[in-house]
Amino acid sequence: QYAGDPQFAKPADAEAAETERVPLRGLRRRIAEHMRHSLDTAAHFTFVAEVDMTAVVEHRNRLKSEAGSQGIKLTYLPYVVKALVEPLRRFPFLNASLDDARGEIVLRKDLHIGIATATEEGLTVPVVHHADRIGLLALAREIQRLADAARAHKLRIEELQGGP
Repeated sequence: QYAGDPQFAKPADAEAAETERVPLRGLRRRIAEHMRHSLDTAAHFTFVAEVDMTAVVEHRNRLKSEAGSQGIKLTYLPYVVKALVEPLRRFPFLNASLDDARGEIVLRKDLHIGIATATEEGLTVPVVHHADRIGLLALAREIQRLADAARAHKLRIEELQGGP
């Protein structure tokens, strides 16, 4: 109960038995570096809103069979990404980062959206480049392709770069 009480002290090698260290290499290292850079240079915030998704659900239900015939699994994620476009254009500081070395805020004109993807090794964040320039089904196809590539360890380095 008390850390300083010898009665409750752990043997010296107890921590080693309770932990495992894994070298941070390759893709995992690049992802960790990118996440650290993002934490250091981007403003982090949380926004929560309730939204009536009735129209989106109906639209998705109408497009689902067409998407399926093209081999596309139409989820709600492409709708969310498309919904981000207008606010990011209207409020460019949401798509910005800080360049400490030059003392400048970098306002990005291109909308490259990172999509967190669960893999066996943890989260990987491939980037949909120019998400504002592609249609809904093409966006769904690209998100699906990137997620599949992430899970198969077949992402190219440029597919992990350029996001927020």
